Amino acid sequence: MGFLQAWLIVTVIFLASCTEQPAEEALRHKLSLMEMGLEERKPSLVLDQLHPDFQSENGKDTVWLQRLLAYYNFKKIKITVVITNLEITLVDDQVARMEFNSLVTAGRGLLPDQGRVYKVQTNWHNVDGDWLLIYASWQLPGT
Repeated sequence: MGFLQAWLIVTVIFLASCTEQPAEEALRHKLSLMEMGLEERKPSLVLDQLHPDFQSENGKDTVWLQRLLAYYNFKKIKITVVITNLEITLVDDQVARMEFNSLVTAGRGLLPDQGRVYKVQTNWHNVDGDWLLIYASWQLPGT
């Protein structure tokens, strides 16, 4: 094996180890679309990422979320989301889990009136190559 071939193999291995799996990249993108939808008051960016059978731990569904987002838009409440400690687990090529902390602030003025940190757990299903959120739970840390 020549030097050029060895260098090429090492480069390919290095690049492969530095890049994310396509599924992880797609899941991060879906989460960022939802974050953008909340912050820019574009409910469709959030709702388009939901599986038709979406449910939360306490039984909230797509209709509930749609109404909540409409309320925030009507009241002109600005939402800001900061996601930290994101962990993605690929169960298989059809199911994934994401866990993260989310600082959510809200308010009508320049500065937020309220804010909370949540521990969020989500389940995603791959439907014809499109990752959709099927389940979410959130709680205050330590509860």
